[in-house]
Amino acid sequence: MTDLTLSAREQTAMRTLLAAEPVAGSPVPDRGFLESLALLVPGDALGAVVARNDGEIIDFREAPGGYYGRFRNGDEHGSDPFFVGVMHWSRKPKQAAYCNAMLPGHVDSLSIGFRSGADAVAQVFWDRQRQPFSDRDLAMLDVLMPVLQRHLRQAHTPHLPKSLSVQERRVMMRVAHGLSNAEVAASLFLSPGTVSKHLENSYRKLGVTNRLAAVRVFEGRDLVAGHVDRGARVARVAALD
Repeated sequence: MTDLTLSAREQTAMRTLLAAEPVAGSPVPDRGFLESLALLVPGDALGAVVARNDGEIIDFREAPGGYYGRFRNGDEHGSDPFFVGVMHWSRKPKQAAYCNAMLPGHVDSLSIGFRSGADAVAQVFWDRQRQPFSDRDLAMLDVLMPVLQRHLRQAHTPHLPKSLSVQERRVMMRVAHGLSNAEVAASLFLSPGTVSKHLENSYRKLGVTNRLAAVRVFEGRDLVAGHVDRGARVARVAALD
């Protein structure tokens, strides 16, 4: 394994990642976490995704925002297979071609994937347009693996009705966790009005008229325990309507 010597800037980024807490109501880390990660393994863009075993996206975040949509015909992330383990795609051209891992106009892509719950896969991926990833980058991934696993852990996979858009699912996941509209807006970099609109659309698609009923249909079960005990969580979701 390549020896790693961290610069002062990299040491600060590593401390930030080690001290960070997983995002409440989301199976993927926030953009600030990704930006610190980019200081340790630089790339033109990177993202984190959690998906069902069949490829259906549960949640996705990227830095910088909007980067991948330019190369995937508007999709935030493709529905191609997600590999478990470290994949240095320029060194595995057959596999890269099979799952469209290399973006057009890019010379290299790197990803690290692992199981996230019983029926989901988590993956963090980087892309570069000019310079291939190095052995040092791979060694850094090996060090970061436990940190990434902690931040992309899915206790259970929500029902995720296919009629909901990815953004509507993101909003509903946070609502199911007990977040207010203002808290959801802050976590997703949206306005409260946009969050309200996503909720209106979700209610209509789920065939419900209030927040608590939407959560129950969305999860396909009674509210489950999370960071808040079940009774407190039910009460908070109901009170936010």
